Amino acid sequence: IPTTLKVNPATGQYNVATQVSGVLTNSTTTAPIANEPVTFKLNGLETCTGTTNTSGAASCFVTPGETPGSYPLTGTFAGDTTVSPHLSGSTGSNTFVVTPDPTVTVYTGATTATNGSPATLSGVLTAFGNALPNKTVTLTLGTGGTAQSCTGTTNAVGSASCVIGSVNQTVGSVPVTDTFAGDNFYLPSNGASSVTVSPPPPIPTTLKVNPATGQYNVAT
Repeated sequence: IPTTLKVNPATGQYNVATQVSGVLTNSTTTAPIANEPVTFKLNGLETCTGTTNTSGAASCFVTPGETPGSYPLTGTFAGDTTVSPHLSGSTGSNTFVVTPDPTVTVYTGATTATNGSPATLSGVLTAFGNALPNKTVTLTLGTGGTAQSCTGTTNAVGSASCVIGSVNQTVGSVPVTDTFAGDNFYLPSNGASSVTVSPPPPIPTTLKVNPATGQYNVAT
């Protein structure tokens, strides 16, 4: 019996298990064919196998490791000579679109700072709750022309930090942001908070009084 395998298009995020599916039918009668294995392959690399149900539909999960873009998705039914009449093999194809993963940045650094003194800014970058190491995060204190920025690289737990050497902001509550610009695999994101900036402390002074000698009732 000749068969037809229709592969459905699919879209999935980078490095996230995504369901792919297809339908196997009798080419002559279009009747669904059940209980047969169908193997799917993404870009000739990631593969999985599902078994058709009573509607002829088979599905399974692949995890794309490709950069975002469109890739071929193929399905293969090898045929079955154990049933009578025998089933011939068939193939199908469609497109799998890989999309970048969303990210979340959260500010975790200093909440207070003093003008004229250093301040350590930091943030954590994650995707689906998992830390993203070796990514550049820009941390910015203030806004506009007076903003002060520095960059840090995330470590194994997704944390990046850097130091503003000498804070120079208006006194009071100042916005602070941590920004990931995104890359080929991950979407950009921003975290925001605020830092309370205080004026520099007074400069300590010393008053030394010199000894003197003067005549009675004479200005000295």
